[in-house]
Amino acid sequence: MQAKKFTAPDMRRALDMVRLSLGPDAMILSTKRQAKGVEVLAACEEDIVKARAEMTPFSQDEQLSEADRPEDQQALNQISANYQSDRISRSRVQPSVGLASGKTKQELMRELEEARQRMLRNKKMENMTIGDLADQIHEESKSKAAAERSESLAEHSGQEIDALREEINGLRALFENQLAERVASQQALPRVHKTTKSPAADVVPFKSTIGKRFSRLGLQQKATQTVLASLSQGVKERPLTKEELWPDALAKLAHHIPVDASDPVSSGGVYALLGPTGVGKTTTVAKLAARHVLSRGASEVALVTTDTYRIAAHDQLCSLGRILNVSVTVIDQLDELAPTIELLSKRFHLVIIDTPGMNLNDPLLSEHLMALNQVKGIKTLLAVSANSQYQMMRASVHAYQKAKLSGCVLTKLDESASLGEAMSLLMEAGLPLTYITDGQSVPDDIDCIKAHQLVARSLNVIKEHKLDQVASV
Repeated sequence: MQAKKFTAPDMRRALDMVRLSLGPDAMILSTKRQAKGVEVLAACEEDIVKARAEMTPFSQDEQLSEADRPEDQQALNQISANYQSDRISRSRVQPSVGLASGKTKQELMRELEEARQRMLRNKKMENMTIGDLADQIHEESKSKAAAERSESLAEHSGQEIDALREEINGLRALFENQLAERVASQQALPRVHKTTKSPAADVVPFKSTIGKRFSRLGLQQKATQTVLASLSQGVKERPLTKEELWPDALAKLAHHIPVDASDPVSSGGVYALLGPTGVGKTTTVAKLAARHVLSRGASEVALVTTDTYRIAAHDQLCSLGRILNVSVTVIDQLDELAPTIELLSKRFHLVIIDTPGMNLNDPLLSEHLMALNQVKGIKTLLAVSANSQYQMMRASVHAYQKAKLSGCVLTKLDESASLGEAMSLLMEAGLPLTYITDGQSVPDDIDCIKAHQLVARSLNVIKEHKLDQVASV
């Protein structure tokens, strides 16, 4: 018999080589995996029959069946020995697993069955022709592809179900919003007289949803109504989703926030920082002065303080003057303020006045504001802490509006969990935002900002503090 050995990277290529060399009726004698791939030993069926006829038969004791291959017989003997040892041990001690093999009876029986199935497969493969083996491989690959298609179809069906569920939730939210608006409008209508509906309620879809989102940003009700009223004027005659309407609502909000991002202090002049105690006036003065020193030099800046009410209150500003090498003037009497500022404004490009923080109901506050009004060409900036309550912000604007405020400095943004209150204040007071501060570093933590940047920052603050997922409403 002439047997040939074929080596290929995989079984399919090996079978192709056998078919080309020995024909489709060739028989596979053995297969073995190697580091380079698969090794197949094959021969022609005619050669095998001829070789068997010429072979001298063994005696009955020496004959081996085709199923008794040495490696399989050895595995069966080992498993059988382990099983016998396990039975002996179990009869003595009755443990839950075999002492010799460390395996239970069920595991040993399963190994015996696997060995028997492996021997049957090997015997069947040795008797298969090259065509039968190729058909078997084709059927296995076909069943594998069918299983993969089933998994892909199941995954695709799951995605379609998720999309359908999301669409149903959107419709439910739409119906709930429309029902809530209808109930609210019916409650607001008199029983006898008919009134016209609000344009915002008719035109703006998801009105209650947008209002809830603004509320979770910290925006006050009056500011929210202003934005919704302007939003209704820009809505087109087509249905809008929440995802389409929310960016428009944020853009309208930014449009209503007054902002002066031109860095007015850099142009020079006389500026006074006003505000209650603890809002960061002195730190803001230091940042503005340091920025001007870096751009124009120390000889162009002068600092003035009128804070002589607190003990050693002006020492902080004097220490800053020594660090920056700028002039610092302390005003003890308010009647000296106007003439002193007039002299300094002629010598220096920028004069910044730091005022004391007082109780909003203190009579001395009115005297201070009157003294500031007598200074020619002065511009007053109100410092408002972003982490203050909205009513406190309104009270500060009301108390300092006698000084003819030119702008607002929003401080302590890094300590605030919401910027909606500050944005509502700017909209209601019509006070332009000139600077923001978000830290203690001098002069880095101060900047000019545009309205849309402030709105984006308010969204980011909500996400950072994890108060609520506004976009998921």
